[in-house]
Amino acid sequence: MTGKDIMQKAMTGILLLLATGAFAQTRPVEIERQRVLFLSREYLRHAQYLEGKDQDVIATWGWRVLEFPLDSGRYREVAAEDPKFRFANGAVAWDLDGDGSQELIVSRYLRTQHKEHEVFWYERPVGQSPWVRHDIGIAPAPNGEEMPHDMVKFVDPKSGVQALILVIGRRDVYLFEKPGDPKTVWKRYLIAKLPDPPQSGLKLADINGDGRPDLVAGMHWLECPADPRTGEWKAHRYGDWDKQKKPWGGMNLHGIADFDGDGQLEMIVDEAENEGSRVALFKRDPKNPGGLWKWSLIDTDLYCPHSLDVADLNGDGRPDFLIGEMDAGGWSFPYTDKPRLIAYLNRGDGNFQKMILAQGLGTHEGKFAPKPFQGRPMFYANSTTQPWFDGMVTNLTTWTIQPAGAPVEQMLYEDNFAAKLNAGWKWVREQTDAWKADDKGLALKTLPGTLWATTNTAKNLLLRAAPEKADFATEVNVSIQPALDGEQAGLIWYAGDGDYIKLVKEFKGQSFLLLVREEKEMAKEIGRIPAPEGTITLRLASHNGWVTAQGRRTGAPGWQKVAECYSLTKPGFQVGVFTHISPGETNRWARFQNFRMMRER
Repeated sequence: MTGKDIMQKAMTGILLLLATGAFAQTRPVEIERQRVLFLSREYLRHAQYLEGKDQDVIATWGWRVLEFPLDSGRYREVAAEDPKFRFANGAVAWDLDGDGSQELIVSRYLRTQHKEHEVFWYERPVGQSPWVRHDIGIAPAPNGEEMPHDMVKFVDPKSGVQALILVIGRRDVYLFEKPGDPKTVWKRYLIAKLPDPPQSGLKLADINGDGRPDLVAGMHWLECPADPRTGEWKAHRYGDWDKQKKPWGGMNLHGIADFDGDGQLEMIVDEAENEGSRVALFKRDPKNPGGLWKWSLIDTDLYCPHSLDVADLNGDGRPDFLIGEMDAGGWSFPYTDKPRLIAYLNRGDGNFQKMILAQGLGTHEGKFAPKPFQGRPMFYANSTTQPWFDGMVTNLTTWTIQPAGAPVEQMLYEDNFAAKLNAGWKWVREQTDAWKADDKGLALKTLPGTLWATTNTAKNLLLRAAPEKADFATEVNVSIQPALDGEQAGLIWYAGDGDYIKLVKEFKGQSFLLLVREEKEMAKEIGRIPAPEGTITLRLASHNGWVTAQGRRTGAPGWQKVAECYSLTKPGFQVGVFTHISPGETNRWARFQNFRMMRER
């Protein structure tokens, strides 16, 4: 080890020590592997999440294209292998035909002596295979230039140009303009040649603040001209890693966001195809906007970190990032059976806390899904085989990530119902002789009635407006001893008689905690668990469009999870409490105390 290497390791240790001590702690996260599909020695290049009007899927490809529905562990072949061709890495998800489902844009090339790359998109009729191919055009490779390793969807709001941008041979940047009819051939433009190839990694961001999407590739950013098709894409070098480590230093992945909260974009950059790789924060110098950016080392000694993406992992409002290592970098590097998935949690001021979340499954071009899965950020990736390594098994894996430990909560509203109701409460089908508020809280008589499909006869629903923005939770203490089937009391989120979510203690042969969701008068039981004895605390909490129902005996540590469901789709709903019995009749009363609305901070 050289003196320079020793110094670099020492500096990395100092940075990580600072990140764990000198700066404010940030909330840690935990990871849950949702699904892993082992595909033996199936050759895979890449995977892409595709949103659909009926169903979301993940597509993956190498020799052929496979489709995996999110709600199933089974895959199906949607484009068969052609022995003459192999698919390239790059891909784009784009609803090209306006049918409400994203299509997959990919490319392929001859396995031997290729001179061009075929670029096309797949129309994917629901439930049908094979998918229908539509050609976009040809990207030339007269000297056998490397495949489109990177491609992006490009939309310029100023010129109105919509296009596909891809890079051939880690040098030649092509723009294919989307025509009015995407099933016709797209016009091709050679818009730039990246300086000092090889350069790889491709991101769009408005670097110079002129309202146009600039390109970031390798150690350069390219300034979007007024006409993205024919104007000059002026290249600016922001870093010189490619000069320090050849040829790997310019093969990068990028994460772009305002990481330090100063209102300007910064970049997280790694060396994606090298062992002993670095990851650093690059910051543009306002005094020299076209020059080299200042960078600070975050971590080193990473093995081929060919996955990097940005998301707020712990819900603190700051952008974090996730890195995944390959299990086989190929070319000059050995196989590893201990590739890692690593979170870097943003502590502010350009400092990050490192957390190793998982180990053992390699990732290649992994990324976050465009929407949460069960209310949590979902990361997905495949590994990619190198045929000269014996025993490699490819996989497609999905993980969800969530904050760990008890959250810090901001109280939004609290009402103990002591002797009176606070302002802001409203009744639905009030029956005045069947409720009272005293020093023990709110008592509601369990009246005959129900909320189910088109039968909406429940009385004395007590409601108030929910918080207008962001996620929140409601809790209430409920005391009821139901003894007749259908007798229940609890929490309700209410957008109308035909649109609600309720979490109740209900009697059906025994006492249960029950979660029900109804939308457009279609009611469904989501889940139930046996209810604790005595007074219980019920909780409904939303997170990224997903609602978790929990309960516990009041005062007991920890929560019991009842079930989860999608949140209400109607805006401006209300939250509150209720009780009813159906069928039957009783003289019992339910008592409610300590109603709360809160938000995690």
